[in-house]
Amino acid sequence: MTYPAHDPFLPVVAVDFDGTLASSLWPSPALGEADPKALDLVKHYYKEGCEIIVFTARPTSHHERIRDWLAWHGIAYAVYDVTNVKPVACLYFDDRAVRWPLG
Repeated sequence: MTYPAHDPFLPVVAVDFDGTLASSLWPSPALGEADPKALDLVKHYYKEGCEIIVFTARPTSHHERIRDWLAWHGIAYAVYDVTNVKPVACLYFDDRAVRWPLG
């Protein structure tokens, strides 16, 4: 797979949890099944020296469970943070994104 290049001056990659890393079950408190290709994406950017931030619409009370999910799927070592605030990053991977400008 060919991944987009990251900006070496801002090597932060943001990955959405529900619908990207995991199948979307939100607003259910349950966490979805892993997407193996998304797990590979995280590993790729980690190997490239990027800081990986998982962002989610879920409240902070769910973040520890997400961290446990990341550990269960073998990528906790690669994730710098889990947050419900969209971070400053050079790349965003999100199932609900619309690229701007339209056209």
